Amino acid sequence: MIREVPLSISDLSLSRSRPASFLAHVDAKGGRQAVNELTVRHPRSLPRPLEPATIRQVMANMDARGRLIVEWAVATGVRRLEIAGLRVVMLPDAASAALPVVPIRLDVTKGGKVRQVYPPLPLIDRTRAYVREERAVTVRRARERNPSYRDSDSLFLTEQGEPMTPRCIGALFARACKKANVKATFHDLRHAFAGAMLRFLQRQSLRAPELNPLVALQAILGHADLATTSIYLRMLATDLPAVEATVNELYEGLGS
Repeated sequence: MIREVPLSISDLSLSRSRPASFLAHVDAKGGRQAVNELTVRHPRSLPRPLEPATIRQVMANMDARGRLIVEWAVATGVRRLEIAGLRVVMLPDAASAALPVVPIRLDVTKGGKVRQVYPPLPLIDRTRAYVREERAVTVRRARERNPSYRDSDSLFLTEQGEPMTPRCIGALFARACKKANVKATFHDLRHAFAGAMLRFLQRQSLRAPELNPLVALQAILGHADLATTSIYLRMLATDLPAVEATVNELYEGLGS
């Protein structure tokens, strides 16, 4: 019924987020596939920044340990995997309180690439208090139940004294969201940090033109590809008022 095909065929690189085929390791085309020119692209959905009031609403349904975990995610952008990999020995001592910024080296990261985060000093102080008080009680009770129990040195422990896993951290946050009637995931806390930090870096670049806000954010978040970080530029363009609220209110609230 049609004498010729009304379109042409061209090679298109497949999205890296698409699962690889079983024989991907022997693919000589390097992940490229022949498609017609009318192939519809599916744009990646933009992350929605959580407003400070929403985050505090969720935190109101958590215990001290849970609230502290959320603060770490919002103030540093760490993932569940990275929070689960935090150890007590990573916390700086009290003598570091005089320094303006105290970096913490993350050994357990996505992709295994070591990076640093910069938690605010009030957050470090509250974390030390958690170690001295709530965590110490958890360890003592675990030893009472089992005399052979050995502390794993993980920063955050379950009620049984075991290291918290990334799945456990996600479930903890999900339960609090359900109680608060809030639709969010733990990774949304990282989006909130990323949007606020990018806006902060943009402001800083006005006084320091040599600063590239997007490249700086890429290093802070530990992204291997700058294209992954650039999604937050589009988020700012779409939800700038919400991000501005995070910059002006959230960090002030966490730092008090």
